[in-house]
Amino acid sequence: MSQRAVLRRWSRKLEPLGQGDLDYLCGIYASINAIRLVYAPTAQLLEREDSQLFKLAVEELAARGKLATAMVSGMEAAMLFPVLERLVRSIRPRSKRRLTIIRPRPRHGRDDDLLGFIQMHLDRAEPAIVRLKGAWQHWSVIAAISSRKVFLFDSYGRRRIRLTELSTSPDDEPARFRIMRAGVFILSWSDATTGPPVAEAPTPGSSVPDQSGPSSTA
Repeated sequence: MSQRAVLRRWSRKLEPLGQGDLDYLCGIYASINAIRLVYAPTAQLLEREDSQLFKLAVEELAARGKLATAMVSGMEAAMLFPVLERLVRSIRPRSKRRLTIIRPRPRHGRDDDLLGFIQMHLDRAEPAIVRLKGAWQHWSVIAAISSRKVFLFDSYGRRRIRLTELSTSPDDEPARFRIMRAGVFILSWSDATTGPPVAEAPTPGSSVPDQSGPSSTA
């Protein structure tokens, strides 16, 4: 099986963890679901590991004084980032390969290349945590992209959205759903045993080389 098909296959076999009816913690659910998905082909997480990740995420928000805000109003990328970073740090010892958070490097102008950036990582079986805006204010996980659809591994149970309903640039005509560069986190594998848990990377077509280091928050 090609790496490109791995995430799609496992997104069908696994059931995403479901979000409650009254909370707005979709960012936490998306983070944990993405971690579950990236580990599924080699070492599926146990239920107690899912629960431990949720506990760590809640503790991180509480320590920052953001838990109540997140529960009733949701999370911007800047609030989710330290939570996701803590989860990745905690789960890293589970594998000899190093799990890393990749963010697309900020840039000016159109973001026509953003879906290409996401697809490049999906082809390596590396899922994307994305913040959807528009008709749906929601954090979700992209498991695959076809010529017509985006396939989700989602805490609300939604499985797909049409590409024609999606935009990635504020210059586009209003679309039902929009993904912005600041709201994209990729869970990427590295064979290196040491290094920072976060890196910024250029999107396809950029002449700027990859550069690891602390990520800016949205």
